[in-house]
Amino acid sequence: MGVERVRKIVNAFVESSETTIKDLEIAAQTDDEAMIKSLAHKLKGSAAALGLSQLFEVCLAIETADDILDAF
Repeated sequence: MGVERVRKIVNAFVESSETTIKDLEIAAQTDDEAMIKSLAHKLKGSAAALGLSQLFEVCLAIETADDILDAF
């Protein structure tokens, strides 16, 4: 995989992650645990695909927490 291809993948991740994080903040403000869990799952998948293990672990912890709002 060439440098340009990797750059495009990273840029796509950054753009989609910014949207997901904004949506997570909105879901947290409205106490929407189902949406937080769903968005954490989405972000976890992207993190896994790119080998971002720390972000993966954070998202997994949020997604599997008994108290999702507290974990977030």
